[in-house]
Amino acid sequence: MAQKKKKSITYTVNVNAAGTRRWCVNGMYHREDGPAVEWSDGDKEWWIRNKLHRVGGPAIEMADGQKEWWLNNKLHRKDGPAIEYPSGNKRWFINGKEFSEANFLKRTQKKKPSCGGKIVEIEGKKYKLIPA
Repeated sequence: MAQKKKKSITYTVNVNAAGTRRWCVNGMYHREDGPAVEWSDGDKEWWIRNKLHRVGGPAIEMADGQKEWWLNNKLHRKDGPAIEYPSGNKRWFINGKEFSEANFLKRTQKKKPSCGGKIVEIEGKKYKLIPA
């Protein structure tokens, strides 16, 4: 079986007078191996094809500690708050839609399967399971 060669990407890196660095491909913010924008104040932004996007971590990391999770240019995180502020405040989003913490947890917590009410047979004898 033939292996596919990964295309090499040619980046244009612009650095302004303040020291902010921006990685672009074909005029769009884009970088696959790190943040596409590194602000001179220490803030970092991950962009893919001109959309805020990062899998497995926040797409915006601010020098003051604020973190924001973005996928395909929408605030999105299923395993916690999509925005964490340095003050400790948090906001929850799925696909760009904001939820209260309680509603977020209802939508994202996995429901434990229940065997209550099922009939099982063991050595020819039937038993009705009750919920724990």
